[in-house]
Amino acid sequence: VGAGKLFNRWPVGRFGELAQLLNDRHEVQVLLFWGPGEEQLAEQFCKYIQFKPVKVPPSSIRQLAASFKNCDAIVCNDTGVMHVAAAVDVPLIAIFGPTDPAEWKPIGEKFIALRGNRKSTDAIDVKHVYSTLGKLIPESIRISDELSDTLDQSFHKDGIKAHFDISESVLDRFDKSLDRYGKAVRNG
Repeated sequence: VGAGKLFNRWPVGRFGELAQLLNDRHEVQVLLFWGPGEEQLAEQFCKYIQFKPVKVPPSSIRQLAASFKNCDAIVCNDTGVMHVAAAVDVPLIAIFGPTDPAEWKPIGEKFIALRGNRKSTDAIDVKHVYSTLGKLIPESIRISDELSDTLDQSFHKDGIKAHFDISESVLDRFDKSLDRYGKAVRNG
């Protein structure tokens, strides 16, 4: 839900509205990711929803990538998180504000950039993101069983501390994905 640059942030309430819509219509398991120093954004997000998301506090990039690899899709701001999700080949919708998606969006059909007509994140409505997500992931949107089991065993009841026991094979796939992604970007 966060971004280091304020203008790159889709309003947190819209993330909440989207999560509630997905939960109501598809009974999806929503994972809430935020970065260091963005705890208030996570708290704000929770005020917009009527269910409990799986809270994934800040972690290392490798752990974040391993978590993403087990998701069916990611909706994020135009941040480094977008590139981590793309590196592990997870379909994503990235919300863009003033930065140019032609320059910064990951390469590939399963990586979609949405940008408001005023080059502002707040010009993008929830229904547009929802319908785009439906086209990107037409089957029922759900969290994989593997991640669900990992999260159930890892999170403390307060949802604040987590320990990920991610296999080396997942991390190796991430490293290889990062290498391939870096080469694709360098080669244009």
